[in-house]
Amino acid sequence: AFELPALFCRGDEITFRNTTPEVPGYTLTYRWDFGNGQTSTAKDGVTRFDQTGENIQVCLTAITNEGCEVAVCQT
Repeated sequence: AFELPALFCRGDEITFRNTTPEVPGYTLTYRWDFGNGQTSTAKDGVTRFDQTGENIQVCLTAITNEGCEVAVCQT
């Protein structure tokens, strides 16, 4: 799961706060897809959107050290 700012403008740097809970006994890594051609493997995602007037889908995938994955997307 993740949170995004309530308001941002085109060209602003936007930080998506990762709210994925820790899972005891597992190490998690993350993969962000911002829907604008940019990706990240940081815990919290940071990107810029240069387009306006479009609904862009942002997805966060959490991956355990055993290879299990779960993804959450928001538009």
